[in-house]
Amino acid sequence: MKQPLPLLLASLLLAGCATTGGQFSRMDLDGNGLISRGEFTDAVTEISFAAYDRNHDGFIDPEEWRAGEKGSANDGLFHLRDLSRNGTISRQEARLAAEKNGSLAALFDSIDTNHDGFIDRDEARHYQAALRAQQR
Repeated sequence: MKQPLPLLLASLLLAGCATTGGQFSRMDLDGNGLISRGEFTDAVTEISFAAYDRNHDGFIDPEEWRAGEKGSANDGLFHLRDLSRNGTISRQEARLAAEKNGSLAALFDSIDTNHDGFIDRDEARHYQAALRAQQR
């Protein structure tokens, strides 16, 4: 089954966190050795936004959206995320959509195995091992 781009990026991002201290540290914005739900959402939003914003103007227009979605099947999602109704999705609108994304929240919760509201390096490593096992 095809994973939506934000979930795919979140998976790859967390897999990278488990193997590279630098990637984990870039997500751990406050430097406390843990990735909070907000830090996780910020990182996924930024990477997803950059993947869609092909001309790097700070907005996702309908053409960039369709290129990222491989067609117009999800145009309705574009319009839902365009909260200002100006024909583009800003970083702030993308962040708000990520906050409301139940699948992204569920992914965070599944990685946060001790349910303390944070992902530590061990949980990231465990997640990476689970991804590897699925690929076999």
